[in-house]
Amino acid sequence: MTSLCPLCQRKTILHSKKRRRFRHGHAWNVGVLWIELDVPRQRCTSCDLTFVYDYGLGLVRTSTEVFRKGIAERCHGRTISDVAREYGLPYTTVERWLDCQHLTRHFLRGLFFCILSVSGNLMSHGF
Repeated sequence: MTSLCPLCQRKTILHSKKRRRFRHGHAWNVGVLWIELDVPRQRCTSCDLTFVYDYGLGLVRTSTEVFRKGIAERCHGRTISDVAREYGLPYTTVERWLDCQHLTRHFLRGLFFCILSVSGNLMSHGF
């Protein structure tokens, strides 16, 4: 597998790879669903940047972006401590994931608002 360098968009080579496990989902009566992947570290042949290829899954530490978003969504209408206890996660981890989701949502809303303002379609979208 080859991917382009995120910095200069040139060819990369495999630098190393490591098998890692990530929380990816949750199923009732089963628990956390894990995926196991060979995560490659790529090195750019032009600029020598070394980076981890994450398959577009938003891999951070031991979870995928889908898992983190799912946990954050489960916090709506419930306390963070209830969700953390139910999924066996530290309170501060669930709190951080929830904060990240709120920041992303507010940023995207602000971006959408700016785009509508510039395009002149603000009134036609009910704002």
